[in-house]
Amino acid sequence: MCAPVRTNARRRAKGGISGKSPNRLGGLEAFALACGALSILAVAAFCRSGGAENATPEGAAGQTLDRQIRQVISRAGPGVEPEEIEGELLILTGKWKTPEERAAIYAAIADMPTKTYLKSIDRWKVVGYARKALEHTSDLVKRCHLYSAWGGVLSAPIFDWQVPKAGLAEARRRAVVPYLNVLAIVAENLKITEHQPPPSAGVLESKPSRTSPRFHEWAEWANKRVAAVTEEWRLQEDLLTYKGVMWNVVELYSHEPYATEELRRLATEIVKKPEMVNEIMAAVEAKMREQDAARAAEEARKRAAEAEAQPAPAPH
Repeated sequence: MCAPVRTNARRRAKGGISGKSPNRLGGLEAFALACGALSILAVAAFCRSGGAENATPEGAAGQTLDRQIRQVISRAGPGVEPEEIEGELLILTGKWKTPEERAAIYAAIADMPTKTYLKSIDRWKVVGYARKALEHTSDLVKRCHLYSAWGGVLSAPIFDWQVPKAGLAEARRRAVVPYLNVLAIVAENLKITEHQPPPSAGVLESKPSRTSPRFHEWAEWANKRVAAVTEEWRLQEDLLTYKGVMWNVVELYSHEPYATEELRRLATEIVKKPEMVNEIMAAVEAKMREQDAARAAEEARKRAAEAEAQPAPAPH
């Protein structure tokens, strides 16, 4: 049941998550389309309307779930509490009842901190909704986004220096787990090392004349081929972008108190791929050396300044 809210409609919403402390949550468990020579807009329309992942049934009012979610989010603004938007989104679970549909609704709530007027939603709610959405989300990029939202709300207080030193180790450990889950997805599925231009789908070479009896068969094959090539290209580009969360891991673990062995253990357990684990550790250790050198240089500068400030000894 969602937390107490101000409207009757939101009091009826089911499936809400109360803001909870880490212990009550049970511990650690929170691009342009391309298509070869074919029209980019045509491929975009095909991919958005023809893919099973995006084919959403219409509700009673003839609206898709995605559209209804966007309409609710669009009502956020000055004077509207995040809990109100949360409650209105949860009402949608009464109409959209499959696990995948409800996962999309929970994902929208988990994404609320990225919206200007919804940043103040309780961070433990975000973690809870992200976890619920992940249970029935198979799309790799969406899973990366959910884990990133989870990691983002837990790491933000650390990056803003709001966590007392006594609680830093535990807070850091909680925050790094979702980021490592992103890197696990990346390590398992990424096949490129740098961003690449849109590939050719290679369909025009076999294009028959429009008057050929084979033309419609070719057009159907070409659409499917272009969609497949586009989907794989976008997946690889997005995964390479999400690899950037490695720098969040670096920032979390390159500050004192150092805990590189803890990080290596967690990365080995979650990421598993030795190449990615070694890349993470190398980046963290490089940042630690850089910071140690900067700290030593600053201390040397201070000592030199103090020495210069000392009065010269009186002549005998």
